[in-house]
Amino acid sequence: MLKQIVSFGLAMAMTLSMGAAFPAPVLAAEAQPEDLVKPTTTVTVSSGENAAYAVDGETQRTEQWTSADMKTNATKPEDEQKHQWLTVDLGENFAPVPAGTIKLYYNMKVWPMVYKVQTSANNKDWTELVSVSRKPFDGAVKNGEGQNIAIETNNSDPKTAANVDVITKTSVPALAQNAKIQRYVRFYVEKVNTDAPGMFACVRSKSTPAKNPTRTRVVQPSLPGTWQKNSR
Repeated sequence: MLKQIVSFGLAMAMTLSMGAAFPAPVLAAEAQPEDLVKPTTTVTVSSGENAAYAVDGETQRTEQWTSADMKTNATKPEDEQKHQWLTVDLGENFAPVPAGTIKLYYNMKVWPMVYKVQTSANNKDWTELVSVSRKPFDGAVKNGEGQNIAIETNNSDPKTAANVDVITKTSVPALAQNAKIQRYVRFYVEKVNTDAPGMFACVRSKSTPAKNPTRTRVVQPSLPGTWQKNSR
């Protein structure tokens, strides 16, 4: 799981799953999917420290990876910011799997206004899984016009807000159809919320379950972010 994001005070967790919904609590017991992203997964970042927090599986702690500053207090929404990124290496023997769900958790008001999630087999040639662009907001993450990826519960109060993006093949924006997760996956942030006091990007946790078993009845979205394979 992605743990607190890049350099602008954004804490988040990512989830990639293969064509099924992201993990959630159920009424009946079920086996938990194995994470493709492990605490030992190699992580590289554009800047900053504590990149290991991006793969340790913790989504509730305050510790996070934070990048160098992307903006200043004077930065306007239309201004360019210094791009930041975090890349995970799923391993030399990783076999590509269909992308199903991406789930991102953010910290307070520090969430990305403009970002991409990309994947690559060689860490050079990148394929876009999703691209997101929205306006700033003085609170937790908020959808742009026509979007439905942000869970806006209590988003006027970041301390109690859900503060989560959930991106699927049917969301708006949606994951690229027929896209597959390759060995490398990169969270590429172009702009952080200009209404946030934080100047940087950050990640709390990232995980990628190896499979997504059939569920009985979903009660509510789960808290941990995960990267999952599609079981369909």
